[in-house]
Amino acid sequence: QDKINQALIPRVIRQNERLDEHIENHEDPSEIRDLLRGLTRLALIAAAIGTVALILSVVALVLSVL
Repeated sequence: QDKINQALIPRVIRQNERLDEHIENHEDPSEIRDLLRGLTRLALIAAAIGTVALILSVVALVLSVL
């Protein structure tokens, strides 16, 4: 999960930056930019939740062995 997060999070951030640059060329970019920032935050939150779920499953597995 950590390797996935290390690869995924920078890609999401880079994609957001690229979309910001693209949006700048449109007439009213503020609404689109706000939406994309929200989606980026959502992706980062999802990655964090996945990490927590992985940690909890490892803890549960260790406890079940003990």
